Amino acid sequence: MFEAFAFCLTFILPVVASPMPNDTANPGVEANSADTGSKASASQPPSRPGSSYVGVSKCNDYLINNNDPLSGVQRACIYKSNLLTSSGVFGAGIGAGWAQIMKNDPAQWGRGPQGYTRSYGTRYAAGMSKATAEYLTALAFREDPRPRRSKSPFWFDRIADAALSMFLDTGQAYPRPAFHHVAGALASGFTGMAFYPSSNNTFGSALKRSGMSFGGSLAYAELYEFEPDIFRILGKRFSPKSKK
Repeated sequence: MFEAFAFCLTFILPVVASPMPNDTANPGVEANSADTGSKASASQPPSRPGSSYVGVSKCNDYLINNNDPLSGVQRACIYKSNLLTSSGVFGAGIGAGWAQIMKNDPAQWGRGPQGYTRSYGTRYAAGMSKATAEYLTALAFREDPRPRRSKSPFWFDRIADAALSMFLDTGQAYPRPAFHHVAGALASGFTGMAFYPSSNNTFGSALKRSGMSFGGSLAYAELYEFEPDIFRILGKRFSPKSKK
């Protein structure tokens, strides 16, 4: 019975509770603040044509979708949006529920509500550590954590650009190495050493968890790149006109 409850909690609720994306613009086309109904600061110059920055969050009347350097307030706003989100809450629930169903958690944690609670807490703490490490690393090295979509019309190039965004900061005048994604993955993996029993608390286990965390970030980058295409295809498929 608990497994059925965990399945409902981790797979159905995230779909119901997750907000719809606020940006469905075509790749390479910047979202217009007038279209979103948000007010951009008058002190900000208009973005360059063809910019691929996408609005992340509204903070102090700033729609973060331009090529200006990020202010401290904007960086904090992005950090908050990554730290306290429904995806973070339910993402930990998905991982914990799946681990309970597949019996991937340490045996010492047990099964049922107690085991699920420990698994959930560990994964949520790892997610918070990841967001914090990404924020501090980007702040220290002046990296731009804003997501970008490729300007290329070719799908292979877009896949490659999304993967490269994990290692390159293209928000500068010239692309340069980016470290915040790697730092976040390492923080996520090694945070578990404070919670896992000794059998799962080795250096190799922490690296494995870090690799899984980095893989999740890579998957998100690819999904973010093709999100407009996915919603466009789904819109055509399920629109009332397509059923006529």
